[in-house]
Amino acid sequence: MKIQRAWKYKLILDDSQARTLFLWMSHLRGLYNLALEQRILLYHQNRKSLSWQDQANELPELKEVATWLKDVPSQCLQQKLQDLDKAYDKFFSGGGFPRFKKRGASMSMRFPDPKQFSVDLVRGKRKAFLKLPKIGLLKFVNSQEIIGAIKNATISMSPAGDFFVSIQTEYELTVVANSGPGIGIDRGVTNFAVTSECKVFGLPTERIKFLEGQLKQAQKLLSKKVKGSKNFQKQKLKVAKAHQNIVNLRKDSMHKISNDIANNHGLVVLEDLRTKNMTRSASGTREEPGRQVAQKSGLNRAILRNGWGEFGRQLEYKTAWNGGKVIKVAAHFTSQTCFKCHHVHKDNRNGESFVCRSCGQKDHADVNAAKNILAFGQRVLVCGETLSRGDGKTASRRRSMKQKPLVA
Repeated sequence: MKIQRAWKYKLILDDSQARTLFLWMSHLRGLYNLALEQRILLYHQNRKSLSWQDQANELPELKEVATWLKDVPSQCLQQKLQDLDKAYDKFFSGGGFPRFKKRGASMSMRFPDPKQFSVDLVRGKRKAFLKLPKIGLLKFVNSQEIIGAIKNATISMSPAGDFFVSIQTEYELTVVANSGPGIGIDRGVTNFAVTSECKVFGLPTERIKFLEGQLKQAQKLLSKKVKGSKNFQKQKLKVAKAHQNIVNLRKDSMHKISNDIANNHGLVVLEDLRTKNMTRSASGTREEPGRQVAQKSGLNRAILRNGWGEFGRQLEYKTAWNGGKVIKVAAHFTSQTCFKCHHVHKDNRNGESFVCRSCGQKDHADVNAAKNILAFGQRVLVCGETLSRGDGKTASRRRSMKQKPLVA
């Protein structure tokens, strides 16, 4: 199994190197906007379009007018034009029309050819260097060993002002079938993830709330600064760093949980959740105002804070690398169905406790739901049944759960 993987490192730069990279990324953003404007004007005038090759051929002439483009490596300029081409391809495939990049956005640059850069590792030490044209050696900590043939490198700048390098490699991965047991996972708000094995995984909510308090305080101080002043820019950077701390803590916890699950289980079954629909605003319209808007807003924040989509994405690729499989099933009635007798009733669940009104089975509500999710996944795997979202067969599915056993 041939896979492509990115290895991300934080760059340790001096002021001169950071200033140079920032200027390069700003120039590339300007080129992107110029190229997009040229395409729009040409289409309105002649109903014709340009490819990135056509615009790349005009770069020598453009450099004579916009001399600031001469500072940036040519391959990075061409790569930015290719990015615009990809944006148009997405638009023709049904996506949104390409937008102009505002200041501070799209702060990245890519070196597509490994001949244009090199990675120098210091033997016996964690210190390493990235050598780039026109700028020299950039230091970073070799926190993880790079595996495979290097394909390209991307330099990016976070809103907090930190610079990172992402080195993409390609290598052959020997996948051995994971003989671990199957597991069902019920993702929730109170409990981040509850498994069918009665194991509860949680995010460091107290630490996250503490960091969110720091973020709120930083935002309050930002609102008191004069917009555009130096103090405003300094405080804006502190707000960005507070955001970054929360994101890093959440991602680190998710990676640890997903590693534990992917390494020890051959089958992982998740609910196919539509997070976008679940987090819609309840404010309504002026003619038909919504109800319990504040409560729904708090629930939306809690759902988005847990990052269900990112957790599912991590589980999918990690499970595949470990020889396992991820199956997504519909979430309908998993919390209302008794795992033992398959009786479905909304009163079976009361908060976090589950008591079946038919057979008297008692269990934790999330554990019962996780067991149902695992059973649904096993039916999909063995019998090939379709239990995904959007099939419009809620009533028939509900009847089938009453009549048929959940495990094949």
